[in-house]
Amino acid sequence: MTFRNISVICEGTTESDFIKHLSRVYFVPKHICLKPIIMDGNVSIDRLVYFVHRANYPISTTFVDYYGIKGNHKESCEELEALLKEKVKKEHFIPYLQKHETEALWFSNIDVISKVKNATVAQQKKLQTIITNYPNPENINNSRETAPSKRLMSIFSNYNKIIDGNSIAQNISIEEIKSKCPRFANWLSRIEQEVY
Repeated sequence: MTFRNISVICEGTTESDFIKHLSRVYFVPKHICLKPIIMDGNVSIDRLVYFVHRANYPISTTFVDYYGIKGNHKESCEELEALLKEKVKKEHFIPYLQKHETEALWFSNIDVISKVKNATVAQQKKLQTIITNYPNPENINNSRETAPSKRLMSIFSNYNKIIDGNSIAQNISIEEIKSKCPRFANWLSRIEQEVY
């Protein structure tokens, strides 16, 4: 079976690194290779459309934070995905907005966060409180000040989005993230359906 390459338009280094990891451990065994394209911030609907149209491969998708999209959007995550689909003139395009930051996915296993950060008992309790207050990790957020990465930075003063994020991502199984993050799981299924 031949490999299928998929362009993934993403926001920055954290997202790009996660896409490479996701590709290596989850998709390559399925003969799919995700190729991240970094926007370097300044995410807007128009810029997303521009980047998708310039993508190298016939199949493309997006992986950006819904709350990071510029503009005063009143649309839901799903409505903005539908708007993207409408604006992108490509047959094989899978619009996907991460409901909150990529770091929300790390809360699928707070034991991994604790291990990577060598958390104290008090820090472990703070992580547990966060995950207890939400139905699933994808819902962790209620303002820009309480985004998942900001929560991690408030618990761990030396938290590094790229270094620590990579370590955490590499120690949580994709299957575990899928089991706790339904939007993310659905996105992976849509990618596979588009290929097969």
